[in-house]
Amino acid sequence: MAPMKLYWSTLSCNVTRCVAVLEEAGAHYEILPLDFSQGDHKAPDHLSRNPFGQVPALLDGDLFLWESRAICLYVCRMTKPELLKDGYLQESAMVDVWLEVQSNQYTPALNPFSFISDLSPARIDVYGGH
Repeated sequence: MAPMKLYWSTLSCNVTRCVAVLEEAGAHYEILPLDFSQGDHKAPDHLSRNPFGQVPALLDGDLFLWESRAICLYVCRMTKPELLKDGYLQESAMVDVWLEVQSNQYTPALNPFSFISDLSPARIDVYGGH
């Protein structure tokens, strides 16, 4: 089976959310970077993957998904379907809790790192070289 393809940019902490879930699930995937400075995200081929011209976008077979939380749920359903079925109320509730954690806690914590990682070395020095 071919690996899933995750289209990303370091400007987006939403992509890191997907990477965390893909890694945790042990999914087979590859990362394909988009250069926002070159307008890759607004090119017709990417707009066919994500009509909003944003990242992340995930290709699995002939299925394209966009929106990070939808991608995370898809990966959960694909790799751990028992956690999202009827009869597993408590387990499904914990999946929901962790999806909310990544939405409300993980994203705000990662935003500064996503921003700084795309700065030039001179700008990084302004932030103490970290």
